[in-house]
Amino acid sequence: MFGGSGLFSFPGSARRRSSSSSSSPAPAPAPAPAPAPAGLDPMSAFFVAQQQAAFEHYSSAHAAGRPASEPPAPDASSLFSALLTSIGGAGAGLAGAFSPQPDAPAGPPPASKRALRSIPTVTIAPEDLADEANRECCVCLEENAVGSRVARLPCGHLFHGGCVRKWLESHGTCPVCRWELPTDDEGYNRSRRERMRGRKQRFHP
Repeated sequence: MFGGSGLFSFPGSARRRSSSSSSSPAPAPAPAPAPAPAGLDPMSAFFVAQQQAAFEHYSSAHAAGRPASEPPAPDASSLFSALLTSIGGAGAGLAGAFSPQPDAPAGPPPASKRALRSIPTVTIAPEDLADEANRECCVCLEENAVGSRVARLPCGHLFHGGCVRKWLESHGTCPVCRWELPTDDEGYNRSRRERMRGRKQRFHP
């Protein structure tokens, strides 16, 4: 008398069970984005493209039935490029200023052979080490000792001869204070003389 599926069942419970066990309806498809108008300026085209990318991001989450995260941030370089293009010729000049210049020198040119030959070798005296920068060769970081033979640049800084010559063959400036030595580049030498005009040479070869 208690058999079958009617045990402890109540009217309407079967309906409630069947309705609760049915799957949820699939989410309605998201509306398609409006096509971008033709003839947009670069900035407007950039923002339309960002809106379309965000729409695709949210639509894919909607179709998968999952919550959507924030869409990826726009690419800063693309935004900058669009801005410069939009403002015309001035923007093109700015774009060139920020573009890599493969032919631009990485730093000062090497010191000239004559400048290298004129660097004197001196014996370190106690007063030379009063300048903290002279207490070690800042190229190899070994300590300088009274009585050692070292190279002295016109700015007065001391280095091991081999260390500083190797440095100056790549960069014609003092490793400590950026005192600029003459180079074989006449154009650079002209600007060098202007820059060095206010600096006092402490030692003459």
